Amino acid sequence: MVKPIDLRIGNLVLDSNDKWCIVETISHQSVRLSAMDCSYNFESKDISEIKPIALTSSLLESSGFSEFDTFWAKIWGINGVIIVVYEKQYEKFAIQLGKGKIRILNYLHELQNGYHFLTNGEEL
Repeated sequence: MVKPIDLRIGNLVLDSNDKWCIVETISHQSVRLSAMDCSYNFESKDISEIKPIALTSSLLESSGFSEFDTFWAKIWGINGVIIVVYEKQYEKFAIQLGKGKIRILNYLHELQNGYHFLTNGEEL
């Protein structure tokens, strides 16, 4: 289950039918979603109906990250690079925040939120 506090408008999630959706609004117990297949727009869903999208290497690549030997990278702006590594000890992806600092990423919305923060508001 996804917590409302972990979501931002524009995040991608799954609804109860496993349709990919965009988060349009967020409240304490519900969200309004628009299905990416255009089957509905701004439909209110209980937060318990929302599921996160597991982060995979193919999602990283479709989000503009390039794969290198041991990591994925995406260049932004003039001097910025976002680095995502696969942490074997956790069997999870992680975003590198500096020397020895990482943030484990389980889901696509976590990558979206981290990217938004690190790029001063750019969307993934």
